[in-house]
Formats: sequence, C-alpha cells, structure tokens
Amino acid sequence: MGSAYGITATLFMRLFSYFSASPAWVILFQSALSAVGVALILKELRYRGVPRWTAQICSIALAILPQYPSFFNNLGKDALSSVGIIFLGWGLLSVTRSIEAGRLNYWSLIGSIAAAAFAGMMRVDVMATAVFAIMLLLVFLFLKGRRTTAIAFGIVFFMAAILIPKASFFLSDEQQAARVAVSESPKVEVSDDSSPLGFLPNYYIYHLFSAAVHSRLPLRASDEQLFYHIAPRSAWANYDCFMTDTTTSGVTKGLLLNKTEYVAYLKEHQRDLAVAILRIIKDNPFILIDRQLCITELLWYVGYDKSSFIATPTLGYDNPISEFKSIAGENKTLLPVRIRDTIKEYFGWSQRTANLWIFWKPALILYFGLFCALSRLTVQRETGLLMLLSLALALIFVLVLVIPFPAYRYAFPATLLMALLCTLAFSPTRNRRLLS
Repeated sequence: MGSAYGITATLFMRLFSYFSASPAWVILFQSALSAVGVALILKELRYRGVPRWTAQICSIALAILPQYPSFFNNLGKDALSSVGIIFLGWGLLSVTRSIEAGRLNYWSLIGSIAAAAFAGMMRVDVMATAVFAIMLLLVFLFLKGRRTTAIAFGIVFFMAAILIPKASFFLSDEQQAARVAVSESPKVEVSDDSSPLGFLPNYYIYHLFSAAVHSRLPLRASDEQLFYHIAPRSAWANYDCFMTDTTTSGVTKGLLLNKTEYVAYLKEHQRDLAVAILRIIKDNPFILIDRQLCITELLWYVGYDKSSFIATPTLGYDNPISEFKSIAGENKTLLPVRIRDTIKEYFGWSQRTANLWIFWKPALILYFGLFCALSRLTVQRETGLLMLLSLALALIFVLVLVIPFPAYRYAFPATLLMALLCTLAFSPTRNRRLLS
C-alpha cells in the first residue's frame, strides 16, 4: 500500500497480515464492527423514542440496499475511517444521555475519544471533523460541571491525534520507500510525494489552473510561465470538472521535463504554483465556485435524470491489481454461483441511470435525514441528536471543501448517519425513555 493510504492506515492493515495474507480478515473486522456500531446508534435512538419496528426495518434496509455491503466489503481507508465515525456518533449519543441522567458513562467517553482518533488517522481529511465533534463533546462536559474530565480527555485525544501518526512515521519504512520510489522509478508522475506540500495539493493546484485555462481566462505572464514550464497549454486545457485524473493524465502525457527535472522543479516551485493559484482565484473567484458546484453536485443534486460517477463498487478486492492477486489469491466466495450471479445482477440494476438517483445519489437521503432531525430538534432540543447531526453536517462541509472528485464513497459516512437519523420521522415528539 502506498503513502496515499496514509502511514497509520497502512500499518494498521498490515497487522492483519500476521494472521493471513488474505484481505478477508480486514473485511471481516470492518464489517462486523460497522454492524455493531450501527446497532448501538439505533439503540440510542430507541432511547429517544424511535420505535423498535422502525429500527429493525432500518437495519434490514441497510443490509439489503447495495451501498452498505459494497462499502464495508471493500478494502481501503474509507471503510476503516467510517467505522470510527460510526462509533463516534454512538459515543456522542451515549455520553450526552448518561450526563442528562446524572451519571457519566466513562466507557462511552473513552469510546468516543478512541473512535474519533481512529477515524482521523485512517483518513487524514476526516481529522478536522473528528476534532470538531470531540470539541463539542468536551464543551458539553465542561458546561455540565465535568471540567476536570473534559480537560483530561481533551489532552488524551489531542496527544493521541498528534503522537500516534508521528510514531507511525518513524516506525515505518515509508520515508525510505518514498525516497527509493522517487530515485529509482523510471516513470514520471505529476503527483510526486517528495514535493514540499506533498502530492495531494497538486491535484487541486493543477485542476484549478486547468479550469482557468479551459475557461480561456487572461492570465498573468508570470503565472503562465510557472505552469507552462511543466507542460504546454494544450495539456492544461484537458479539463473535466468531475475528474482530477483527466487533468493529471493530460499533464503527465505533455510533460516537458524528465523525472529528475520535474522533481527538482516541484521542490523549488510548488509553493509558487500554489500562490499563483490563489492569485488566479482572487482575480476570478467564479473559477473556484464553478468547480466546487460541479464537483460537489453529488451532495446537493438528487439527479433523477442524470448519471453519476460511482467509485464504491469498483474498489478494493472487486478489482485487484495483478500484484495483489499474487499475494492474496483469487477472489473467492462460498456463495453458490446462482446466488452470486443474482447479487451481481442486482448491483448492476441499481447502477442503471434510471435507478442511480435512488441508490447511488446521497442527496435524497441527506435532505430527508436533515429534515427529520431538524423537525425533532425544533420541538424537543436534545443535545445528543444535535451533536450527531452536527457530526454528519461537518463531514459534508469538509467534503464540500476538499472532495477530489464526486465519488460516492467519500459521502457514505455522512449518508449513513443521515439514514439513521431518518428513523426519527417515526418517533413521538415527547418521550420519557431518554433517561432510562
């Protein structure tokens, strides 16, 4: 696994190699824990008045619909991070309920801290949301008179979030592997990890400049010189707002530098490229606005009449590279051939253009979950529900800012939380079970 997965996530998944080279152990771990986490959230929602039959139907629906099994039966940091998000959501509900009952459930608080740290370490861009959720929880504890507890657990969380990734870096051979890859690989990649800002900012820098070129904006000569030294204008004009890979592949094909020259140029000028992009956005803010509206369409447009880019069913062991097969073996299942083929047909049917908006467009669930939660909070203010909704909205807000392309897998954690909040539609306005 490359550095794109994150060192901590890579080391965590390597732990399972002590049992077997098969990915089945990782998939079993995340599938089982996700199911337990969802059950715990539904249990907390039951305390808040959600009927038993509603929780049962929600569980069955999640198991039957293609999104949940597709997501947690695949390898990668997305599923692992989402497990942490699920348990963080449960912890927010459990801790607030216990405080309102006059007794703090320390196990739930420890679980919240651990889950938030785990989610952020598995996916770096989730850390901001995890910090936000933990800060809400700590402020709640502080205001409820648990000041020492809030401070102590806050210190533990931030130390874990800072020290564990750093320790993972020094314990791994990632740094050495990166140096070897840069020095020995004959292939030139525009996403070079040894550059000052790392490889990920290059996706945004290149995509935004490509958007500016595609829009035929008048650019400063100094900015053009920075980018056209890497590749000609024709390469940068290769733009698709939905897919950063279109830009990076176009630039890769049109590179005017060899590998050594390109790596040296990025090390010297990547920050200058970023400053140039900020200047272009300042002069032409609509470039950023148009890109964000396009790339985040998955989140806000129901799209019953439009196809979408899907990147959940094609991840992990469903589409392994040859090197992975040689280690883990062929993809196998104990299911009879007839059942396996039926499942494949069902998944294919769900991905037809006419059905995508129901199964693979999260906007509908996000809107309905938001409506149910706000309706409940309007008539009955309940801190746990407010925190759970805030967690889902924070995930969406961060995604709006940093999403690299509109893949459903990025939106799934927030979609799952919103789907669980949809059960509030069937809960009574008043309930006496919250403190029981």
